[in-house]
Amino acid sequence: FLIAGEDMVWPLKLFFYILPIKYSVRSMVWAEYHGATFNPCTDGVGPGEVQNNGEVCFGEDGSDVLDSLEKLFPLFSSENQVLGDILFCLAIAFVFKIVYCVMLIKKSKAASKVIRPGVGGMGSRKQTPTAEIAG
Repeated sequence: FLIAGEDMVWPLKLFFYILPIKYSVRSMVWAEYHGATFNPCTDGVGPGEVQNNGEVCFGEDGSDVLDSLEKLFPLFSSENQVLGDILFCLAIAFVFKIVYCVMLIKKSKAASKVIRPGVGGMGSRKQTPTAEIAG
């Protein structure tokens, strides 16, 4: 999820889009940094620039930090996408639950067949008493 989806090979790109980690991490990072305040940059540099002491200034507030992180990790941004991410994670869970239920019903029908008495199987044979042989 830290690599852009466009830069991935196709099998990994599929997992990038259908697994919920991308959406949950994006929302958690936004919730953590949005509205937070940080130490101001020194030497009059702006967000994303290197200060004289060699440290990168990511910004003074959460949206500046998120915009600076977006340059490094394209997944993060200062745009609020929490509702969409939650709905997408719920949709993924719903689809997986439906697939699970369909497979459970299919496998349980294939594994257990009920044999009605009188139609076939052991219950349909007439039991006749055997004569004891006197010795």
